[in-house]
Amino acid sequence: MSGLENIIKRIKEDADSMQAQLETQTKSSMDQIMDSARLELEEKRQYMLKQAQTAGQLKQERMVSMAKLEGNKTLLKTKRELMEQVFEKIYQLLGSMPDSEYEQLLIRFITNANPTESGSIRLNEQDKKRVSPEFIPSVNKAFQQQGKNVSFTLDSVHAGHTGGFILVCGNVEINGTFEKILEMQRSELEGIISETLFF
Repeated sequence: MSGLENIIKRIKEDADSMQAQLETQTKSSMDQIMDSARLELEEKRQYMLKQAQTAGQLKQERMVSMAKLEGNKTLLKTKRELMEQVFEKIYQLLGSMPDSEYEQLLIRFITNANPTESGSIRLNEQDKKRVSPEFIPSVNKAFQQQGKNVSFTLDSVHAGHTGGFILVCGNVEINGTFEKILEMQRSELEGIISETLFF
């Protein structure tokens, strides 16, 4: 094996290791969020049940039905609020990642976008400050390693999204913003979150 092949192998092993660490940290953070949300939901549920029982003891059957209906509405509202809190925590986790890990995450998402032609990468102003000077060469190298004949530059235009990227390839824009990624995965993620939080 030549020296260059050893270097490429080492870089790939380091990238795989960083990806595994990131996934472990993300899972740990998500577990903490889920545990906290589950505890909060159980407290609210117990409170609502207690309120419904008290109302049932003091009022006739009709009043109990109304209280349960109101309890279900409140529970549904609480579930929605907790879901929004989980999504907000995801944004916060992405924003608080160490810059080097965040850069590797962007590179992985960009290469997974599978562009068919070269172009530019549009980041928001904050993300432009977070990425290193090696960001663009690393993206292009990742595409070369995948056997794709595309290359990218850093777009001079600042994007208005909270994180992620927009690939500008001629007249086509590939939206890889975190808002869009989460929106596209929202129903699947809501199902997972709902199962985890609300059994």
